[in-house]
Amino acid sequence: MNLILDTHVFLWWVEGSERLSKTALKIISDTKNTVHISAVVAWEIALKSQLGLLVITRSPREYIAEHVVKSGFVPLAISLSHASRISELPALHKDPFDRLLIAQALHENYTLVSSDEVIKKYKVKIIW
Repeated sequence: MNLILDTHVFLWWVEGSERLSKTALKIISDTKNTVHISAVVAWEIALKSQLGLLVITRSPREYIAEHVVKSGFVPLAISLSHASRISELPALHKDPFDRLLIAQALHENYTLVSSDEVIKKYKVKIIW
């Protein structure tokens, strides 16, 4: 299965947080699955870190690179197709980061791992 992690799920994974559901933990840990980390996640972490809304132990660039490699995750770039796919989404979610993650998941036919209630309203495969 191909997975794409929402930003909070990536951060919970890195932190070993108990907020990550047992189901999500099991599926992310399963080496048969490919876990993708979108450039959207890096963008959101960098922005929130710069604004003081997120405190991380290193620069966002170092933090993300270290944990993506250490976890064996696969980086996913943002393509024109991903960005333009947003126009096909109903305007249910106001967060541009989440809208782009949803568009990527739909375009790539990946399963999105998130605990965001609003994302459930989209026709995207999701693991809660």
